[in-house]
Amino acid sequence: MSTACTPSSKRCAAAYIAPFILLLAALISCAPSNGGKGHDAHKQTSAQQKKKYHCPMHPNYTADKPGQCPICGMELVPIENDEHEAAVKKKKTMYRSTMNLKEISDKPGNDSMGMKMEAFEVEESTASIASGVQGYASIKIDPGRQQLIGVKIDTVSKRSLTKRIRTVGRVSNDPELYNAQEEYITSLRHYNEMKTEVSPDVSDRSKSMVESARFKLKLLGFSDQQINNIGARAEPDISLINATGQSSAWVYAQIYEYDLSYVRSGQTALIKIPAAGGRELVGSVRSIDPVLDTQTRSARARIYIDNTLGLLRSEAYVNVSIAIPVGTVVAIPEDAVLDTGTRMIIFVDKGEGHFEPREVALGEKVDAFYVVRSGVKEGARVVTSANFLIDSESQLKAALKQMSGGK
Repeated sequence: MSTACTPSSKRCAAAYIAPFILLLAALISCAPSNGGKGHDAHKQTSAQQKKKYHCPMHPNYTADKPGQCPICGMELVPIENDEHEAAVKKKKTMYRSTMNLKEISDKPGNDSMGMKMEAFEVEESTASIASGVQGYASIKIDPGRQQLIGVKIDTVSKRSLTKRIRTVGRVSNDPELYNAQEEYITSLRHYNEMKTEVSPDVSDRSKSMVESARFKLKLLGFSDQQINNIGARAEPDISLINATGQSSAWVYAQIYEYDLSYVRSGQTALIKIPAAGGRELVGSVRSIDPVLDTQTRSARARIYIDNTLGLLRSEAYVNVSIAIPVGTVVAIPEDAVLDTGTRMIIFVDKGEGHFEPREVALGEKVDAFYVVRSGVKEGARVVTSANFLIDSESQLKAALKQMSGGK
């Protein structure tokens, strides 16, 4: 006779538990082994969901998924995490107009309308702080977009530059200078003859006439040595009023106010004659008027020309070029510079798609280059093409950061 199984029996408890153990083992053995990849996949999916897309031509338009830009129809591209911009952050107090949010200052005070500016804090990356350009921000552009918008880079380097002043001139017809020379030559001859006179009064009057004639020549831009050379002549230079058939001629070139500091007596000038089929002659700058013409804001440079070929006639127009060596200097391409009217801005290529705005101090413009005074060093790589697009994006980014308190 068999014994009944009761819950209090140990054998009965084992009989109840065993099937559950077997079932649990079977479930574990059937479960897929992914080595924790499920958690990683979840993280990856989450990251994909957070990925943003923007238009290459309209970067202010963003979307949560791929597609086309509603403005221009271009395909949206992923926005890369800007690790460069996410570098060490530093808070800075700025001040902005309550009437015009674009009017921003780094110092307290009143805006252009006389209203007190309000303070706000911004976070700037170390790159933006280093650039020191108010209203701009460092940006990152991926290689694909750089190619799309046509970004080109050049290097700041030392260059041997020659400034060329190009202007128009005419062959002289100058009775005023001819008469001034004649007056000086005549008065000087008379004075030398009167030196032997007994009467001192006669001698003093003669000397006064010489000094007066000499002063007129000074007013016309002649140096003491040049006036002495005129005094050594037997008669004034006839080519000043009639170059035709003369062995020499004078060309008067208009040198504008902003170029006058470069022109000196003794410099070589190239004269191109349109009336003679573009023939060229070489001349020498002899004098420059000391007073500007109030109408044209220019002064005459008198250029002496050998006219033995008889190519020049009085009042004929010519083209003038004066080459002035500037020397070897650190120079930046003209195309790299954005002139805002108050500042000169460039964008420096920092590598890996990062572009930093930089304010620079520049000297004279020579051909297609500016002489660098400060703000950028030799060897720096600067943007020379598409910098207007980069400029717009940099200012937009800076404005958005300022309006959002640096977020």
